[in-house]
Amino acid sequence: MQRARKNRKNDYLKDTIAALESGDLVPVRKLFAELHPADIARLLESLPPERREVTWGEVPIEKMGEALLEMPEAVRKELIEMLDDHTLVTAVRTLDLDDIADLVDQLSDEMVAEILF
Repeated sequence: MQRARKNRKNDYLKDTIAALESGDLVPVRKLFAELHPADIARLLESLPPERREVTWGEVPIEKMGEALLEMPEAVRKELIEMLDDHTLVTAVRTLDLDDIADLVDQLSDEMVAEILF
């Protein structure tokens, strides 16, 4: 079972890299629409930073917040910095209050106020 999961993860990674190299991001969008946010987080974490930036933009906004929670802090910080304020607020507002608390120290006070009010 775990081996099958690892093979799927490798397939997702290969498919994502192939799509990025071809310049056709439609398969990446479709994949992210189907994947659980934790799987999206692992896939993004596995990509080199320059490919991560392009791919992050293809994550559905309703999955971004939860995906951020699943990432190591360094990757999370990098991806948060890539988002414009509106997108970040929208993504984080999809989370429960206790999950938002896990992100507070990586957000500005103004951003936290906008998310909570």
